[in-house]
Amino acid sequence: MKKYLITGITLILAIFIFLIVKTNIDSLQKGDSLQNEDVKKILTEYFSHSLEIQKSLQYSENKSILPGSYLSTYDKLNSKMISTYGQKIEWYKLNLDIKEINKDKDFIKVYVNEIVDFKYADLDDTSGMIEEHIIYINTKQDKLLVERDIYEMDSNPKDIEKGFNSKNGYEEYIQNKIKEKEERFSNMDKILEEEEEKLHNGTSR
Repeated sequence: MKKYLITGITLILAIFIFLIVKTNIDSLQKGDSLQNEDVKKILTEYFSHSLEIQKSLQYSENKSILPGSYLSTYDKLNSKMISTYGQKIEWYKLNLDIKEINKDKDFIKVYVNEIVDFKYADLDDTSGMIEEHIIYINTKQDKLLVERDIYEMDSNPKDIEKGFNSKNGYEEYIQNKIKEKEERFSNMDKILEEEEEKLHNGTSR
């Protein structure tokens, strides 16, 4: 009788432990799911911003970016350039293909493809693009905010990141991008005049 009692107690304890472990796993999975939804939401806001500017050609600041960050400085320049010199689009459809989500110290690191279909206002055909990004989302704030974006046209962002030569590699990378954007913005009128002259010379032959 004593043997059966011990066996019964052991079985009850095993079931109890199993239920506790299962509850913890379910809670972690639910937490991961909620975090992934939050990540997708902030990324959608981040990528939609420049597309919305291209629709309206009206400048606005990207509220999904961490204020005071290097990325904030770069994005303000980019938004001004789009609103001033951008080609207007009629509509767009944005999709995100999230490849990886990892925790990296105070960041959520996301490897994501930005997939956009859109139509220029003065063209009949639709256009599209796929861009690969590595995004660092700051988790120290009350809300998730994008702090870093590693992207270059026709380049793998993982290769770019591997090329950083120091702990300050990203800062050097984004500062160079800011400098290039400032120079291009300040020379944009001249660039457009040269392009228009080339086009005129080409059609007049």
